[in-house]
Amino acid sequence: MKITVIADKSGKVIGTARTGISEDGKVKFGLVPLAGHVHHEVDIPDDVSKIKSAAEFHKSLAKMVKKGTSTTSLQPTLHVGQSSELV
Repeated sequence: MKITVIADKSGKVIGTARTGISEDGKVKFGLVPLAGHVHHEVDIPDDVSKIKSAAEFHKSLAKMVKKGTSTTSLQPTLHVGQSSELV
């Protein structure tokens, strides 16, 4: 499963979300990082996706981000209600 991970510069996970696109393909939704935060797209392994504790889940993701097993997304992020035609 691919998710978006927002981390601070030290690699601490701030938040996660699955991103998506509306059925008509006009709207992309997901997280938007603040200044000083880093946006990663991460393919999480099945064992990590089954972790029930948010704290343990974030620890596992932080290790993946620090080891470089994620890729930083450079794609523009749209805000809710913003058409992809405007980008």
